[in-house]
Amino acid sequence: MLFEEGLNMRWNKVKGVVGVLFLIAETVVASPPPIPSWVGGLVSVAAALAWLMMVLLGIKWIVADSANERAEAKKGMIYVVLGLLVVASKCTILNLYKDTASKAGITITIPSGLC
Repeated sequence: MLFEEGLNMRWNKVKGVVGVLFLIAETVVASPPPIPSWVGGLVSVAAALAWLMMVLLGIKWIVADSANERAEAKKGMIYVVLGLLVVASKCTILNLYKDTASKAGITITIPSGLC
């Protein structure tokens, strides 16, 4: 008897949590956030930061005393290049987001200056 009451209490808590999650999901689906037009300017900022990071990591690689420090600088350069690839594929990512949303019946407009 006590065991069943404990299970019922836990089940009610789970139902409450799941209900809240569905409520949040419905709210998000009902009103998707607009994509701001200033996102296009982030590409320039990302490119400038990537250039700066490559210069600093290049200096770190040149003045490194050990193979460990050189490996760290090389790993940082790889991360910078991967980050630039993600930024460069912004149109593909945004169009995938738009297509997925349109399949769910949600209209999303991408500002004209982004892609």
